[in-house]
This record gives sequence, C-alpha cells and structure tokens, in this order.
Amino acid sequence: MKKNILKSLPRLLQTAVVMMVCCHTVCAAEVVIELRNVATVFSPQVLLRDVAKVKSRSVSDQIAAEALELRLLDLTVPDETISARSITTRLVLAGWLVEEIRVIGSPEVRVSFRQPELLTDTVIEDAATEVAFAIMGGDREDLAVKLQSVFVQSLPPNIRDVDGLMAKVNPPQNVGPGRSIMQIQIWDGDRIVATRSAAFDIRKRQTVAVAKVALTRDKPIDERSVQFERRFVSTNLDELDGSQVFGQRVRTNVVPGTILQARDFQTTPAGGRILIKKGDLVTAYARAGKLQTRLRNVEAMQDAGIGDNIKLLNRESDNLFSGKVMSPGTVLVLID
Repeated sequence: MKKNILKSLPRLLQTAVVMMVCCHTVCAAEVVIELRNVATVFSPQVLLRDVAKVKSRSVSDQIAAEALELRLLDLTVPDETISARSITTRLVLAGWLVEEIRVIGSPEVRVSFRQPELLTDTVIEDAATEVAFAIMGGDREDLAVKLQSVFVQSLPPNIRDVDGLMAKVNPPQNVGPGRSIMQIQIWDGDRIVATRSAAFDIRKRQTVAVAKVALTRDKPIDERSVQFERRFVSTNLDELDGSQVFGQRVRTNVVPGTILQARDFQTTPAGGRILIKKGDLVTAYARAGKLQTRLRNVEAMQDAGIGDNIKLLNRESDNLFSGKVMSPGTVLVLID
C-alpha cells in the first residue's frame, strides 16, 4: 500500500502545482481585457465593451468594466487609436489595482464611428407599400400606405436599437383602399426577432370631380362650377370625366369642395342621365317624311335622358305633344 502511495506522490504534487498556478493567474487578474484590432461604434462615446471582450470572476465588476468610458471620439477624423496601456490607465483611475488588470489580444484598437442603421416606421411603410402595389397593381406612385400608429417605438429597446434590422411584411388575403391589417416580421440577419401585426391606412390616387362652387338642383353643371383633381383617397371612387359631369344636375344641394360621384346626379326613372329637365326650353325638330322644321318656344314637361320619350308643350299654341330626346336640349318630333 505504502509503495503505491509513494509511486503516486509525484503525480499528485504535479497536479497540485498546476492548480496553484491556475489559481494564482485568476486571482492575480480580477479583470481580463481581450482587446480587438478594430472596432466600429455607433456613438461618439467609446465604452470598453465596444472595443474588447471583458471577463471577471465578479459579475458586477465585469458589468462596471464593460460600461467604462474610454474616450469621446472626434468625428472630424475617420478613426482613432486606443492603446492597451491607456485602457489599463483608465481602469486604474476608475479604482482597479494594476495587479487586478490583464490586457491581452491586440496592443491597440483602431476605432471608427458610423451612424447606426436603425429600423424606422418609414421602412415599415415602404415595405407595406410594395406589398399593396403587388396586389392592387396600377402605378406605384399612386399608392400611399401609412401606419395608423407608431410601430418601431412600440418594440422593446433591445430590439429597436439594434443596428441593421430588416422588416418583412406578409401579404394579407385582401388589400385595397382603406384600413388594412398586415403582419410584420423583424429580422436580425437570418433570425426573426419579433413578429407583430399593424394597421395601415391605404390611399389610392384617383381623378375626382370636385365642386368649385355651391351646386343647386336646378342648375346644370358646367366648366366653371367643377374642377378635376388627382387626390389620394381611402376608398374606390367613380373616376368621372367632363363628358360624365357637365350638363348634369345634382340630386341635392352640394357645398364647395365636395367630391362628386355618379350617384350624386339626377337620373331618369330608368336610371339614365338626365339631359333635359322639366321646365327647360328645348329645341324641337318636327319631321314628316323628308321635310323637317324647327319649333320654337317648346317647354319640357318632364325630366328625360338620351333616347327617352318626353312630353312637350308649345307655349305659343298651348298644344301638348311628344318627342324623343336626341341630345342635350334637342328633341325630335315625328309627325305621321
């Protein structure tokens, strides 16, 4: 037994020596600083954690060392150099003993400043616009997609303050002018760090007829009373042109600035456009075979549109007769 113990003794002594050396190394270096060759910072204030990896037996000491400010960069120069010696001096000034500090790695680090590329609501809106355009088609410039509430600021600080995040907007089943809910994924490299839904206001630019002045039921619309504008609107509207508006009468009085729709115009019982209003003086042509004559002082007795039969009154003779509307203000009377 004694023989075996004596044989094992050198090995035990060797292990003990190694353990003592390792213990001395850890104890003698309370803070180990592994300095990088180069570093890029997103703030003029350079902290120790920006340029080095910090290790310590004490968690509180490690956190305190990582947060130690080393320098305030001069942004008029492209980069600055921070030496291992200056880092040791800064730690000593902060209260560490020289024998508690060990700096390894590079003897100095070259530090440069870059503006951080942070995720913004504008980036989210641009991504949502591309999704809406792919579904709705048309002209990309005729779409305006805006978040209905802030998105990025609602994310936790440990996500929204990360440099270089990307946003992916998943297409909804249906999208069009108005309110739309879309799912947003936030990517950090090849990793999804957040997934949330957001409400968007989608507006499409359309050509609309706008009342320039007050419109009344008894007065036909003309070029002086309506103008055509390109506006972003949150619903699909009737895109009317002059041929569909001029000469029309509104169903009810309209205030200036109102966007006119086809439903705002008076129509015949059959749903057609009214070209002649009851009480209007019209031009009536009476035709018998190849002969045609023009009748004067003829009054319309009812509303009518193109192709409608209309009752007419000859004011001079008080005779009632019928005709067919051929164009605005023009009626054809056929005489057998």
